[in-house]
Amino acid sequence: MFLTLSWMTACQVPEDLPGLFRCADDPACPQDHRCIASRCVGLEPGLTPCATPALLTTSFDDPTWLARTMSVQPQTIASIANGTLSVGTAVAGEWGYVASHATYDLRNQAMIMELSPLDERTTEISLHDASGSAVYMGTSQGELYVDSKGRTLVQIPYSPTQHRWWRISDDQGTQRWETSADAMTWAPLAQDHAALDASWTRFGVATAGGMRISELNPGAEQDPRWCAAQSWRESFTDNLPLPESTFDGQACTAVARDGVLTFQLAAQEAWCTWRSTRPVDAREGTFSFAVTPAAAPAATMFALVSPDGSGAIEIQASDELTFRVYANHEEVFSASAPSSRTSQHWRISLSGTAVRFETSSDAVTWEVRGTANAPTLDASALFILRDTYADPSNTRASTAQFGELQ
Repeated sequence: MFLTLSWMTACQVPEDLPGLFRCADDPACPQDHRCIASRCVGLEPGLTPCATPALLTTSFDDPTWLARTMSVQPQTIASIANGTLSVGTAVAGEWGYVASHATYDLRNQAMIMELSPLDERTTEISLHDASGSAVYMGTSQGELYVDSKGRTLVQIPYSPTQHRWWRISDDQGTQRWETSADAMTWAPLAQDHAALDASWTRFGVATAGGMRISELNPGAEQDPRWCAAQSWRESFTDNLPLPESTFDGQACTAVARDGVLTFQLAAQEAWCTWRSTRPVDAREGTFSFAVTPAAAPAATMFALVSPDGSGAIEIQASDELTFRVYANHEEVFSASAPSSRTSQHWRISLSGTAVRFETSSDAVTWEVRGTANAPTLDASALFILRDTYADPSNTRASTAQFGELQ
């Protein structure tokens, strides 16, 4: 009886969001649900803990790691050289900031790094979850501090030798901050329960002066595979992005409901982008979905894009239907077909080094539109991208719709 009452108190079924439940900060969601952005969201096959911090392990001996793994924000100077990631700001008084492209599952795991601020101006590392909660660990004016959801948990004098290594870990929902002089013996600094949803964390580094990181998660066994394409699911049911996806747009809104993502595009220059926050392992994968492109002359695109933008597989509907494959920043395949603005189905299949494009009017009979051989395209980590764009020649508002991936 107690369990029933606690479930009913924490989660309620709102009339306008069937199948979802609202939850408090410390919820008792139904089985197979998770509290994400104040809602108990049903777990789907794609929501698996395969994007772990081990995928971030590096000794900074690969100069391409930064472009593949991190997003460098405007006015930021970031580079890798001599086994060190350096981050600074290009404009006095502004911040330099880099953040991971993907989100990671920190549950019962840790982020470890060897970090050195270059001056007494603020330098901090952060973890953000899908709801916007954030935790920070940093130095400023000779002090070392930990901040959790706007609360300062600790502030002590900073020692470059004793606090050379930093660690943020999760233990059964409790986040812990520790420091070390040698990455072997760790001294506790602070802890907080449920400071953030550790299953969906984005890692970032910010500095008002300059900083260096020489090791990140050293010794971790790197898992070379992301979530397999076959496991990926998007519900498009609650008008909110899942933690796996982000939306950005200009003169455009996105509505996700009843299994359909709708871009509502204004007239003239406008754009919408819906991007996964985790790449998928597209090798031996198939991506099939319904789509209704925006009215001409707007363009509608579905793409699989490498983290550094050097590779892509895309279908675009504009004046014609085009199919393209890029690798190492070069186009290796292009084909076209008459464009249809009515509801249709697109399918991209990968097998070995081969890529195949198909379209269908009913998702039963498929027409092959082109096949490409792309041996230099790394399909083990590709972000899913949906995009609609209208230039100033577009004189009327229109919509584009994407169905769930099958």
